[in-house]
Amino acid sequence: MNDLWNMQEGAGEEKSGRTEREKEKKPIRVEDFLLLVFDSLAEKGWAYLGLIPHPEVQKIEENLEQVEQVVPVLEKIFEQVKDKIPFHRRIQMETQIANIQLNYVKKQEVGKK
Repeated sequence: MNDLWNMQEGAGEEKSGRTEREKEKKPIRVEDFLLLVFDSLAEKGWAYLGLIPHPEVQKIEENLEQVEQVVPVLEKIFEQVKDKIPFHRRIQMETQIANIQLNYVKKQEVGKK
């Protein structure tokens, strides 16, 4: 878990290589963990749209049923954290959800033709 936090918050490291959170020895906040989950799920959404390779296998595989599962979870996570995160992050999350939804609709339309 600390490795995930370090990757996400690496910019805040001092010369010692330790983050402020590590120095304070505080556990990761739930909203921060949810942001990590959001980003991972969004990446899975893009991968299952067939627009990027799946990170685990580096192959393109489209599966719109999987995308149908991702979007509501992204929306739920957003609802949980939106009042606890900076405005720019809120906009980023809303845009991510909207873009996945739009691309899902486009993929469905192409499949019907």
